[in-house]
Amino acid sequence: MHSIYSGIAGLRTHQIKMDVISNNVANVNTLGYEGKSTTFADTVSQLFNETQNFGDATETLKMSNVNLAIEFAEMINVKNGFKVNSKIITTSDENLQELINLKNK
Repeated sequence: MHSIYSGIAGLRTHQIKMDVISNNVANVNTLGYEGKSTTFADTVSQLFNETQNFGDATETLKMSNVNLAIEFAEMINVKNGFKVNSKIITTSDENLQELINLKNK
């Protein structure tokens, strides 16, 4: 059962990271936008508080500092993390179902 909770926590962590990446990509041409990133502490805080705060946009006339190549590489990394955590949940579910079937025999 703990493996399912671990998989869910991993999926939620990757969702937070994907939200930050999406926000950065959406604002790549916004003047003065400072690209955001997440840290482990930010992620844990957001998991417990259920809030999404990516900071305030700076109102200056400098160009965005978002590098699309880096953001898309991060997005691929997060997508792979989603796959791994989804597999953990699926495998745990299958194992639990098999235990239930064995018990009912």
